[in-house]
This record gives sequence, C-alpha cells and structure tokens, in this order.
Amino acid sequence: SFISVNVTNSSGASVASGGPWACTAGFGTIAAVPVGNNYTFTVNGMNSGGTTLYQGQQSGVNLVAGNTNDIGTIAVNYVGAGTGTGTGTGTATGTHAGMVFVAQGSGGFYMDTTEVTQEAYQRVVGSNPSYFTGCPTCPVEQVTWYEADTYCRSVGKRLPKEAEWEYAATSGGTGQTYAGTSDVTLLPQYAWYVDNSGNTTHPVGQKLPNGLGLYDMTGNVYEWTDSWWDTTNTYRVFRGGSWLDVAGNLRAAYRDYAGPVFSYGSIGFRCSQYPPP
Repeated sequence: SFISVNVTNSSGASVASGGPWACTAGFGTIAAVPVGNNYTFTVNGMNSGGTTLYQGQQSGVNLVAGNTNDIGTIAVNYVGAGTGTGTGTGTATGTHAGMVFVAQGSGGFYMDTTEVTQEAYQRVVGSNPSYFTGCPTCPVEQVTWYEADTYCRSVGKRLPKEAEWEYAATSGGTGQTYAGTSDVTLLPQYAWYVDNSGNTTHPVGQKLPNGLGLYDMTGNVYEWTDSWWDTTNTYRVFRGGSWLDVAGNLRAAYRDYAGPVFSYGSIGFRCSQYPPP
C-alpha cells in the first residue's frame, strides 16, 4: 500500500503534492509549498494498483516561513472495496457503507444507495453548484459530467456504465418499467416527478426503494453515466428522469444525453464501484 498527499489553497487549486510513499515508511517531505494560510492537505491511501482505498483531509493549515511545519495527524475514512485497516495515517474499516451490491452473473458491482447529496459533494469538493440550495440532503445538481466523474474518482468509485445503471434500476434486470414498479398508478410512491415534485428536488431516500434497496433511481434528478451517447464521443448519457419530467421519461429504458460540459438543475449522479477480484 502507498500514501500520497495533495495540497490545495483556499480557492481549491492544487499547489503541491507528494508521494506515493510506502505505508511502512510513512510520509515523506512535501517541498515547495508556498508560505500561506488555510491550506487543505488531502491524504490518499492506495493499493498497488493505484486504487484509492482510504482518504482523509486536514483543513485550515497555516505554513510559516523558515519552519519545518508539522501538520499533525490526519484521520482517514475507508472508501475502497471490501474491508480493511490501515496504519501510518490512522486506521479505518468499512464495508461499502451507503452502497448496495448488485449481483450480475457470476460477479456484480456496488451502487450508491442514494444519489450524491449536496452535503456529501460539499464535503469532498468544497463547493455546492446546485440550483436548489438550502437542502443539504437533496441531490446535488447542476454538475457537469466531468465534475460528477471527478467526485466519484475522488472517493475511490466511478460513474456507472449505462447498462449497469439500467440493470440496477430494474431491480436486477427484472424488466420493470420504472425503478421499483411497472404500475404507473404506483409511480408517486417511488418517484418525484412533475405530478408531485412541486417543481423542485427533494431529500434523497424519501420514496420507496426498488427491489434492490436503491432509492430515487426513478425521478428526483437524472443521473450521469459513464457511457457515450454517440460513436463520435460527443455526448454523455444520463438516465432516470427528474422532478420536472412526465411519467414517460421516468421509464427505466428512457435515455437522454448532453455534452459533458453542460449542467442542469435536473441532473445529478450516483457512484458505483467494482468489488475486489
């Protein structure tokens, strides 16, 4: 296992980095960090394949000229696959917290139980781009595909492939019309959409989950996927329908697309993760 460190300033721009260092050796020296205040040090614990398993941050660090600055102990959280403990930057354990395992054939993948919330995005990225603010547990929206992809990678996950998303939405390929039901009269129990949303997003997890325990796969906000819409790799696919859509757009088979640099108040995302081999 290895440790790397990234240093960002108060504006979120990277100013220095260090590593990777072997966990048995601990931190090395991070040189050439400008003197200043309110830096954030982000620690990533990685396996030999470069996958981030642990992550922690220390904010509000002030660096004084002429000093060898000790940033102290940084607590880390487990964000990778499986369970485990780590040393050198602290210890942590985890079992895919907040995720559901979606069995598929002889394998499968993990999927976030809910859409990524505004408070989760703010905690990792340091900002909240959402149009519907003032609701920390509402899904983050107005994120570009690039921003969604960066977030997932930052926490050791990834955006789901379009086929994975649909398989998970239909409770494991059951052929459901919507995520959780095929009966349109029951749709209000599973989804926020134009008929019941009041033209806004809502806190995640308030409606019924689908058969796998996944919430809001239908409605609330569309969700970016990792798949391209076209063969020229110009547009990315998003799925699931949103608070402003009619029932037809909430069908699990419904597809839509946008350029990866575009953001809308109706598009958010959730992350997925492969299990260890």
